[in-house]
Amino acid sequence: MPSQKILLFRALEDLSKYDFDKFKMYLNTEISDLWEPIAKGLLETESRIKIADTMVGQYGEKSALSLAVEILRLIPNNEAAERLERTLKEEKTPAASTSSSSAAASSAAPAPGPGNISAQGGGLVIAPSLVGGTTGAWNVTINHK
Repeated sequence: MPSQKILLFRALEDLSKYDFDKFKMYLNTEISDLWEPIAKGLLETESRIKIADTMVGQYGEKSALSLAVEILRLIPNNEAAERLERTLKEEKTPAASTSSSSAAASSAAPAPGPGNISAQGGGLVIAPSLVGGTTGAWNVTINHK
């Protein structure tokens, strides 16, 4: 199973030069409050490998892929966006299916206690879903510049 960085690279590799240039233009544009634009100097390369590395370095793998899907829809290349989303869903499917014995073992595990999750420098936090017997007080603080 390829890493998410490789999936991102493959999506960029499939773009025409014109679409790749539009993709890089959107990376340097504030298209959402969720992602800080990447500096223009870091995007001057024609290397799709370096662009994928830069995106993953700045946003993390999951966020870089989410941003890629959003930009692919903006340029517009919906076919590439749907293909990348489909690949991501297929990657998640095997991990989500478990046998009954492993499901029973995971349900017997203690629920996680309260903790801190934070992101800095324009990072994005994708918080886990809490299900089952999670008890206690939970405080959520969101700070925005």
